[in-house]
Amino acid sequence: MAVNESKLRAAASLGAGRRQIMQRVVLPSTVPYILTGARLAMGNSFLTIVSAEIVAAHGGLGSLIWTSRNYGRIDWVFVGIITLGILGLVYDRILRLIAMRVLRKYGAKV
Repeated sequence: MAVNESKLRAAASLGAGRRQIMQRVVLPSTVPYILTGARLAMGNSFLTIVSAEIVAAHGGLGSLIWTSRNYGRIDWVFVGIITLGILGLVYDRILRLIAMRVLRKYGAKV
């Protein structure tokens, strides 16, 4: 459980309502897990999108990689793979910046 039971009890004994407990105790405790899940989901979404493009699209990085592979253009296969890696790195850095700002707001160390 991400939320410490004693924190929940302490907030309730100090007169906090359900909404205050959610805002002040539960949300700050779960934000790091939410952000980690978002970063993992982003990686899986890239994998899914490229796989779908390989199977059914006429454009996109997956299609470029697959078509280049079929025609023996290994240089273009590497261009597609490197581009995909750079895009993944950029989106991960963006999510990290968002995570740092959000975690700082809740007083967590980054």
